[in-house]
Amino acid sequence: MYAGHERLAFFFHTEEKKLDGNDFTDAVFEGKFYGPDEFEALETMPTRAEIYAKMLGALQSPAMGLVGTLQAPARDVVMVLKAYVKKLEEESGGEGQ
Repeated sequence: MYAGHERLAFFFHTEEKKLDGNDFTDAVFEGKFYGPDEFEALETMPTRAEIYAKMLGALQSPAMGLVGTLQAPARDVVMVLKAYVKKLEEESGGEGQ
């Protein structure tokens, strides 16, 4: 199964692709001119999908921790009740002998 950020990256993979083996010498990106010495910075930038996937992963982790923390007391109560029921069953089973 894919983790959340991997699914998002897979979803966007068909829409964005990096150029492999390009022969560009200059570029303009978001109004800034990149010369040959700065062009490598553009080549190594992650795609928008990769950035979204990383952001989703960063947001998802604390949320999952919060959910686990909120569920822990309820889980503990259930475990105590199960232990109490088991104890009562053992006591009632011992008296019948």
